Amino acid sequence: MSSVLCRPPWNAINREIDVHRSLSHQHVVGFHGCFEDMDNVYIVLENCPRKSLVHVLKHRKTLTEPEVRYYMWQLIEGVKYIHSKNIIHRDLKLGNMFLTEEMVMKIGDFGLAARADPTSPSKA
Repeated sequence: MSSVLCRPPWNAINREIDVHRSLSHQHVVGFHGCFEDMDNVYIVLENCPRKSLVHVLKHRKTLTEPEVRYYMWQLIEGVKYIHSKNIIHRDLKLGNMFLTEEMVMKIGDFGLAARADPTSPSKA
């Protein structure tokens, strides 16, 4: 039987793994590895036990201005890094901004990400 990663529906997972494993930054969820069994692919990522900013807003309803500045600065730093690697996330939203135990924001979920060709205009 062929590898799960070689079957057609898994091309997107291969792309996600390829993109995510190429990134290493304090504001990007860490990629630790991946493995597969006969039916599934498992991606091992950094633990972000405080969930995402969606969960914070559902619980608290609002953020203070200093909190917004704190998270926006981290988001900008993470996006600048991702773009410096010629990668476009294409799905930035509160649910993909994860929080560590120390409330550090990390960008995750690279399922829709794409590599940009820096030599040609793009409509990504």
